[in-house]
Amino acid sequence: MKKIYKIGLTLHNLQDSSIILLLENLHSNNIKIDFIIYHQNYIKRKILNMIKYKKSCLQDILKNTKVYNIKNINSHKSKEVFKKFTPSLVICNSGIIKQSTIKENDKIYFLNIHASKLPEYRGVSNIEWALFDDKDIYATIHRINNGIDEGDILYQSLVYENKEIKMNPSILNSMDNKLAYIYAIAIKKFIDSKINFKEQKNIFKPMMRNYSIHPIIEDIVKKKYSL
Repeated sequence: MKKIYKIGLTLHNLQDSSIILLLENLHSNNIKIDFIIYHQNYIKRKILNMIKYKKSCLQDILKNTKVYNIKNINSHKSKEVFKKFTPSLVICNSGIIKQSTIKENDKIYFLNIHASKLPEYRGVSNIEWALFDDKDIYATIHRINNGIDEGDILYQSLVYENKEIKMNPSILNSMDNKLAYIYAIAIKKFIDSKINFKEQKNIFKPMMRNYSIHPIIEDIVKKKYSL
């Protein structure tokens, strides 16, 4: 029998433009958000302001969505919410998910999106390092584990070819929209049993990670791409 997965979202700011893009893309792919764990106070006022901002679409999206205002994603209150929506895919846009939270909710797939073709460019400054190496920009949806961008991979997609960026660096400004679309496609494919998680190679190897790019190298990248 096919499993029915609930869809959850954790976030800091429900009015953030990237979150709105994500919600719109999920909605356009007929993906219902079952619950939201939100980390700001005055949740009702925030939702009302958001509905005024994007009334027609977001009213439909949040119509049957349970919204929980919980300060700490790893708290007992959050864990109680996760147990109500098992099994589920949880799109994580706030805080660090602790290993204890992952272990206690083994039927929850906590998801992250990383702008690289993992295992390449794990860690921070991933886009800058890819540009420095004249590589294409990819996005990877992966399960969160206790490593840095080392969890099982659900989906990978090309975002921009390097030659596109060189011709028109301003296309990087549409990154949020691209990532939101890729997130929605990945979840839709998983729900429809068209894709599944695959283990990454070379996990838990610190030398496979990238660290903050040096300002001098960052300046080289910016000049090279007219950023």
